[in-house]
Amino acid sequence: MSRLSRYLFTECALAFMAALLILTGLVLLAPAMKLFDFWAARGGEWLDMLWMVGLVTPRLLAVTLPMSLLVGILVALGRLSHDSELVVLHGSGLSLYQIGRPIALLVMLVTLASAVSNWLWAPQAHFLLMQLKREMSAEAVHLTLKAETFNRSIPGLTLYIRQQDDNGRMNGLLIHDKRNEQEPSTLMARSGRFYHNAQGNLSLFLEQGSRHSRKGDGTLRQIDFATYDMVLNTDGSPLTAPVKEAIDWSIEELQERMQQPSVAHEARSEWHRRWSVSIMTAIFGLLAIVVGSVVRGRGGRSNQMVIVGGLMVGYFLLTMGGELLVKRQLLDPLSGFWLPNMLLSLLVLHLARRMT
Repeated sequence: MSRLSRYLFTECALAFMAALLILTGLVLLAPAMKLFDFWAARGGEWLDMLWMVGLVTPRLLAVTLPMSLLVGILVALGRLSHDSELVVLHGSGLSLYQIGRPIALLVMLVTLASAVSNWLWAPQAHFLLMQLKREMSAEAVHLTLKAETFNRSIPGLTLYIRQQDDNGRMNGLLIHDKRNEQEPSTLMARSGRFYHNAQGNLSLFLEQGSRHSRKGDGTLRQIDFATYDMVLNTDGSPLTAPVKEAIDWSIEELQERMQQPSVAHEARSEWHRRWSVSIMTAIFGLLAIVVGSVVRGRGGRSNQMVIVGGLMVGYFLLTMGGELLVKRQLLDPLSGFWLPNMLLSLLVLHLARRMT
């Protein structure tokens, strides 16, 4: 790589990194505040809060990587134009392809990072975040339970504990369960302890007790038991073991589910979404190279940013509209996710031909 190519690459890379830090920080504010409320309500440690913020970041990179690449290249080339360096490059006979070649290398590297993030980091990070939330919610239940007090930490349950030791074993339990309003029940047990069952749900293991319930016709029913397993989260609370959504599926899981008629449309939609977002990064970078390489005055650069901003607004409106139609199965995933990319690619090709 020549000295000129290294110079152009370095200028655009530094501007891209600065834009990435700023844009990711701004986009991260809203989810970070929600995670802080969740963390504060459960009294977690600071490492848990930092880990949650780190886990939510890969999903945000799907938007901030292409936008940062676009802004970074435009800012770097705009500075070169302002300092008349682009004028010198054009005057020395360099074409658009020669100027854009080292910057295109940066575009390829960022596109590769976007693909790795969309296909590997983001699905795993989102599922780990759901697991961490469940574990923190389960730990919060343990911490908020107090002996000789009617505890209502779990929605629909009132739990009374006569005594609790340091190992988490509880003695003298009285539980009123009104999650099923048609058949409320009351349980009494000599001892009990919390544990996670095979499905990963928080449960209560009771020993030596009885269960009293009232049916809809008013009759009472009593069951004496030696042991009793009670799942505590049938209401779909965060205590429930997280179920993998489409955004959490790995490449192998997506390929497997595309063969299942019940979830084939959802799997195909997620497959095309990840690829379209990755390719979007490359298109944004090429658009920035084509538009930013034009030598303009100070007012021309302002108009340039306004035009590019308008194009981005239109692009994201088309993307959100296509995704909504795909979710409602009114449009095929191939058309819904790739039409905005195709239109923007044609625009980039047209601008490049006009400049050359």
